[in-house]
Amino acid sequence: MEENSVRCRFMARGSRGAETIQTLKAAVRQVKTVVLATDPDREGETIAWHLQQALNLKNPQRVVYTEITPSAVQAAIAQPRSLDLNLVHSGLCRTVLDKLVGYKGSPLLWKLQNGAKSMGRVQSAALHILCKREREIQAFVPQDYWSVFVDYAEGLRAYYRGPAIAAEAEDSPPDDATHPGDRPAPESTRVTSLEEAERLVAIAQQQPHAVARIEGKTAQRQPPPPFITSTLQQTAGSRLRFSPEHTMQVAQSLYEAGLITYMRTDSTALSPEFCAQARQWLSEQDADNLPQPSSTKSMTWWRGLRASWCESAFPIACWTKPMRSC
Repeated sequence: MEENSVRCRFMARGSRGAETIQTLKAAVRQVKTVVLATDPDREGETIAWHLQQALNLKNPQRVVYTEITPSAVQAAIAQPRSLDLNLVHSGLCRTVLDKLVGYKGSPLLWKLQNGAKSMGRVQSAALHILCKREREIQAFVPQDYWSVFVDYAEGLRAYYRGPAIAAEAEDSPPDDATHPGDRPAPESTRVTSLEEAERLVAIAQQQPHAVARIEGKTAQRQPPPPFITSTLQQTAGSRLRFSPEHTMQVAQSLYEAGLITYMRTDSTALSPEFCAQARQWLSEQDADNLPQPSSTKSMTWWRGLRASWCESAFPIACWTKPMRSC
């Protein structure tokens, strides 16, 4: 570190790392062109840059693909590019921040002697959010409430939804132009005492009940967005009881086997090839519910992000069936 700047010096880790670099240098001397096909993300771009530096490559070709299939690899090789130094600098900046926060912050924790072992750029911020949320949970005062409803002989159940004033407040959202402090607080729709619940029941029993109006509407429910890394981990955790680490291990093996696209992503984009394949599969399996292309939100996601290499995590072939459990 020099005042407000940081100078990075990279070296091979141990004898094995040095031997690997020498092996790669020997291989480079035997070819005319070197193609760098590391992962299509910031870390992958930084690794490609490290290879260029360590192997003294003059003009390496950089290719990226999000699925390990012959067509995807051939298409990537047909359109090589140079290294994206913006991604490289972003990756180097992340590495420097990790070390600055960890190396300089961790000794401060050790002095507290509270059992904390390390500080990190991400883990410390995440821990702060968790602690803040835990304090809110501990400060929460539980309150009993009653549900008031009527069961009709026709098999219907109607719940008490609060007074008419509260219903009107829910139907009319507040004006965004007004200050939150100037807006009237909506009346609570919960019945918070047994006496109030019994009073409402008595009123309901004394008055005749009639159908005031019938409203009907057709609702369209959009499908959930394609998986990104976090939603993939969340779904695998809730449905399969997988830990985040195990989920990524399984996803990595599926990616390397050419079964899914790259799983480290924050994009919900779908390739046009997959959308066409998915429509064909749906037409064969459930033609009655095949959506129109214009109403398929996944197509909209793809159109909005088609200029990016990044895609969501999805199966490469719709017809692939699982052969064994992971």
